[in-house]
Amino acid sequence: MRSWLPTSSPSPPHLEVDVPRAHLRQLLEPVVAVDGQTTLTIGGDALVATSVDDPQVTAVEATLHKSDCRYFEATPGSMTVDPKELLDVLAAERDGDELAQLRYDPKASTLRLTLSSFVHRQTVSIDVAVEKPDIDGTPDRVTTYHMRDDLAHGLQYFTEHAAVVAFGYDAAETECYLEEITTGEAPSEATTRYRCPREQQASSVPSESVRTALPTANLRALVEAVPPETLIRADYADTFPLRLAWDLTGGDGIAQGTLTEVTAHLAPYEVPDTPTTE
Repeated sequence: MRSWLPTSSPSPPHLEVDVPRAHLRQLLEPVVAVDGQTTLTIGGDALVATSVDDPQVTAVEATLHKSDCRYFEATPGSMTVDPKELLDVLAAERDGDELAQLRYDPKASTLRLTLSSFVHRQTVSIDVAVEKPDIDGTPDRVTTYHMRDDLAHGLQYFTEHAAVVAFGYDAAETECYLEEITTGEAPSEATTRYRCPREQQASSVPSESVRTALPTANLRALVEAVPPETLIRADYADTFPLRLAWDLTGGDGIAQGTLTEVTAHLAPYEVPDTPTTE
């Protein structure tokens, strides 16, 4: 595991940021999809929101670069935040003003979100060490690209029909897919596969098939946190965590290189062995 920040800072963090409300939502929505403590890391040129459910496998990291903000003045540090409270206030705002102001008050240890109609304050803890999964050495990993809306469409079906879904690449059929997985003791007599569009397949064609089993609801929550009409890069291998990445501001920036990358790791589901019948 790797820590993003030391456990203490020489001075309290400083944060004064004016950011479009849409970008602030795009920063916070992915971390809410992971059931862990959320930390906001303040850098000299970016804010990084992190939620870690399991340091070994399940985490989300979202980066908002200062170039996407109207105003950005900061001193590095970190603080724990409640992203759900912030998102609720953002959703409640109906005024046409698109800017949100984030300010940290070191004297009161509070983070303030100011909108046209609402002002929200929450107490935060600072200088929090953050750890993320270290799984870069995953063997035989396949990389495929998908449009967010297409994955969301397939997952909508599987959410209603299967608690666990396989995310895989079929080398024989040269296609990537989602497929329901039976978790009961008896094997299913029927299976359903969602085939990804041909133009969204592997960036380099692998020679062998791979697939990883994932909780359907958790995977759908991550995909739905992606902005519409956004390209997602998926990296996966047998029995290893799935890694999804996309551009926080939307579009196909993840394939071109971006300063605002969102990365999510999702732990694989351990499917019990199905007993054979003689």
